Amino acid sequence: MKLAHKIYFVVGIFTLPLIGLAIYFVLKGVNKDIDFAAKEMIGNAPLDYRAEWAELLAKPKEALKTGTQSVVIFSIGIEHLALPASVFREVCETQTVHRLPGYNSKILIG
Repeated sequence: MKLAHKIYFVVGIFTLPLIGLAIYFVLKGVNKDIDFAAKEMIGNAPLDYRAEWAELLAKPKEALKTGTQSVVIFSIGIEHLALPASVFREVCETQTVHRLPGYNSKILIG
């Protein structure tokens, strides 16, 4: 083999992986943008969800069937409990549990 062919061969061996890597990063970047756009659409879903519920709650209420009662079902630990809906004023979003400083008892977790 001539020296020029050997140089072309060595340059090709080193540049082909770099070209492949560049193509990979370009395609990965395009997919990243597509994934970001999809997540952005999902991120806006709660706004549509709230508007839908506001519209639903604005409609006139239908009379409840006699002998029925609305309840809120929740769990504390492994126990599932229910209370009449009339005892609740509002339902808040989940928040982080705050501990009392200096106390490690499981009773005072939050």
